[in-house]
Amino acid sequence: MKMSVLIFLSIFLTRCQEVERIGLNFNKWSASVGGCEDVIFFESDGSYVFYQCEMGDSTFGTYELNNDTLILFHTYSSYDREFASDSRHKSKRNVYEFRLELERLKPLRKGEYYEDSRIEYSSHIFDKNYYFTPSLD
Repeated sequence: MKMSVLIFLSIFLTRCQEVERIGLNFNKWSASVGGCEDVIFFESDGSYVFYQCEMGDSTFGTYELNNDTLILFHTYSSYDREFASDSRHKSKRNVYEFRLELERLKPLRKGEYYEDSRIEYSSHIFDKNYYFTPSLD
């Protein structure tokens, strides 16, 4: 019994340190784009809000952290409720992968995920100057 508690505490503390190390817990990261600022807000419960300034839209979802790779699973958009459930205008279930490099979140690739857990990645290439840094405010 004591050994299983120690193992649990070890795993739990390692996970907390990992989240704290990269500063995602209750944090805001921003990126300059086209004269405005994209912002991602991370919550401790594994959810996020991603505000895309050029579109004036916020997307919501969950995130996973695996070593230096962050994966955002887009669930819905702030505009989705304005469209019928079968509308082509509703946002797709996108997935975004980022790599943490020297206090920067650099987008790696994006794709669409499906209910059967399949992900199809696009050929989209991100601008090399587009990356997120922690915001102090």
